[in-house]
Amino acid sequence: MLRSKLIQIDINDPQQRTHAELIADNLIRIASSEDRAAIVAAGEILDRTEGRAHQAISVADVTRDVQERSDEDLEHYLRRGCWPEREDETARLGN
Repeated sequence: MLRSKLIQIDINDPQQRTHAELIADNLIRIASSEDRAAIVAAGEILDRTEGRAHQAISVADVTRDVQERSDEDLEHYLRRGCWPEREDETARLGN
C-alpha cells in the first residue's frame, strides 16, 4: 500500500510531483541545511543510495568464546541470557 501511495501524484503540488519525489526533495533540503537534522537526513540519503556500511563482526572470537565455555556456563546462558560472570551487571541494567 505504501509503495502505491509513493508513486501517486500529489494533487496539491503545483509541479505535479509524486509523493516519493516530494519526500526525496524534502530529505535533500534538510540534508543541505544547517539544521541539526541534516546529519540524519544525509545518512538516510547515503544509506539508500550507497547502501549501509558493513559492520565487521568477529565470528572467530565468538566461536572461540563459546568453545571454551563449560557446559554449565552454556546452560546458564541459555536459561538466563547472560554469562554467569555478567549476571550482576545484567540484573543492574534490568535485562
